[in-house]
Amino acid sequence: MREHSSQRSPSRPYPAPTYSAPPAQSSGGRVPKTRIGLRSLVLLLVVTQGPLSFIWVAMPAIYQYSGTVATPLVVGIAGLALIAYSIGYAGMAQRIKHPGGVYAFVAQGLSPAAGLASAALALTVYVLFGAATTVALAGSMSGLLDSVFGLDLPVEAAVVLGTAMIFATACLRLRVFLWTIVCAGAIEALTILVLDFSALGNPADGKVSFESLDPAWLLSGSFALALSLCLTSTLGIETAANYADDVRQPRRTIPRAVMIAYTTTTIMLTFSGWAVSVAAGSENTVALASGGLQSLTESGGGQAFILAVLSAVVGADQIALTVKLITAALVLSSLVAAVLIAGAVVRILAGLAQDGVLPPTFGVGADGRPRKSMALAVSVVTGLIALVAAAPDTPTGTVFIGITSGVGVTCLIAISSLATIAWFLRSSDEDSGFLGWEGRVVAAGFALVTMGFVAVFATYRLPGLMPVGDFYGWALPLVLGGSFACGLIVAAVLKSRDPRAIAQVGRSSDPEESPLG
Repeated sequence: MREHSSQRSPSRPYPAPTYSAPPAQSSGGRVPKTRIGLRSLVLLLVVTQGPLSFIWVAMPAIYQYSGTVATPLVVGIAGLALIAYSIGYAGMAQRIKHPGGVYAFVAQGLSPAAGLASAALALTVYVLFGAATTVALAGSMSGLLDSVFGLDLPVEAAVVLGTAMIFATACLRLRVFLWTIVCAGAIEALTILVLDFSALGNPADGKVSFESLDPAWLLSGSFALALSLCLTSTLGIETAANYADDVRQPRRTIPRAVMIAYTTTTIMLTFSGWAVSVAAGSENTVALASGGLQSLTESGGGQAFILAVLSAVVGADQIALTVKLITAALVLSSLVAAVLIAGAVVRILAGLAQDGVLPPTFGVGADGRPRKSMALAVSVVTGLIALVAAAPDTPTGTVFIGITSGVGVTCLIAISSLATIAWFLRSSDEDSGFLGWEGRVVAAGFALVTMGFVAVFATYRLPGLMPVGDFYGWALPLVLGGSFACGLIVAAVLKSRDPRAIAQVGRSSDPEESPLG
């Protein structure tokens, strides 16, 4: 049973963090470290998730394979599940400050061994996600160069060029990079808004319809498959805690940013999905989306579904220019998302180095920033995987690493939710109210059930969407399960060598804090 003290603390139940800006240095000294604020972090997380890419790629795929007319409603339901997850996530982020992010939550909530296994899984997932994003960047860039300059850039050359652009962007000073994110976010948001309101201004049947938001249409296809495809396509915001060392007041900023980001993307994607269905005609969406995923991955151009909607909205004479503008926006958003995902990988490695699991070489530099050598190494690895995935004429490899990364993130969220429940049930936290420990446990429980179901269902069902389902049916769980098992093996070896070292996993930033106190 959970015990509570007879007297409530007049303030927080956990030690209030204190932060002070680094003292200014002389002109010959070190420049004070730039910090990320709330608005910048929210924008960073939203751009990482890539709303425009979701509309362009994931939404037509959900229509095509699930056959669910009410896909915009499914997007909203998936968003509610993620918002529920963010409630528990916020509770952990308020109490644990560590660049490892989710793996530190798992280490303190469950065990250090589970934390290391989650770190191995996270590294695998985000490297694959980065590779898939690199392929998307290369495809969009190749299509844009062909349509604008008539330059036929081979896919291998496009991947190499995209990898170089990712590394070069990652080397920008933080202040410059934040402005790059602002520009990318503004262009992406403007593109989505123009698409949405243009679609609403040209309804298929001459009037705005809300049929795609009618729960009765959830029975028109496979709701479970639609939910799985939706949740495995919405990844990136959970990396917020990896920026704990770069954010001003992380215990307050990160929880707020995560909840705002999930709420923003849920509203944005639900509204966009509904607007697109209005222009396409609710009952015509599934038929229009047929073959959409193949058209994107094989030609590097636009989606058959979105192209049909754009043709109805802007007319056939303007469709070519419209696609060029959207493709340019996709190039910028894919570039920034790839850089941010690579940054999350580097920060996880830095967290493991800080915990003593990896050599100090993997940690941050003398200025407190991730090392450029690590950014280069991560960019090269993701680029090589992207080359292998994009080399065949078929899109099978690219789709596989995209699906695997999506399923892996749902597994991470489910494990993190379980750790959140265990943490609050074992701790002496006395917060009350809906966002107290009770509300966080309930929210984490809902996320655990939802994400656990999606992880199991997606592992079984999504490989069947691949052209060669038998091979990918066992390859997907092998990749994810193998990485998790490797983490457990490393934990066992580390524990046998130095039990005190394994106990430090996930706690190196705040060694004085304990989940039990």
